[in-house]
Amino acid sequence: MEDDPFTIDIVYLGAELRPGRPQDRPDFGLPVFRHDHDELHGQCLRAVARREELYPALIAAGRMDSEDADRDLVAWRELAAEWLWVCTGEGDLPHSATLPNRIAAIELAADRLEAELARGRRTEANLYQHHLLEALHWHCRPERRTHFYADLTRTLRAELRAASERKAA
Repeated sequence: MEDDPFTIDIVYLGAELRPGRPQDRPDFGLPVFRHDHDELHGQCLRAVARREELYPALIAAGRMDSEDADRDLVAWRELAAEWLWVCTGEGDLPHSATLPNRIAAIELAADRLEAELARGRRTEANLYQHHLLEALHWHCRPERRTHFYADLTRTLRAELRAASERKAA
């Protein structure tokens, strides 16, 4: 995205380190904030809060269908619960059958944000949110195995702590 402060520019120290084309870079096309799990969880929490605040008035004004609002809010609550689990291991993961609804909620939010950007509202906050939505969407792809790796990371960290405590004793 043009004039995006979150786009990563790579500075190479020498010609031997410079790939021939951008697609030769291992991170080409990957979401910038894909590893900022706490911030992804925060994005989900903020999305829930915005919807809880705004949707009742939109429904009352007839600008939004209550079933659409409920479906979107439930999906974002599931995303927030999912990312709480990814970050901390607390709570329960949403059922896999809800994945299409969670993806649809992210895509709806991205579409809304794209419309804002197209209207010239290219603020740093909007661009940052765009990148966070891109990362959330990326993590929803089954081949990412986000839940598996989050659980594995917690297990390995617990084993390292236990080994360190045994060594210190």
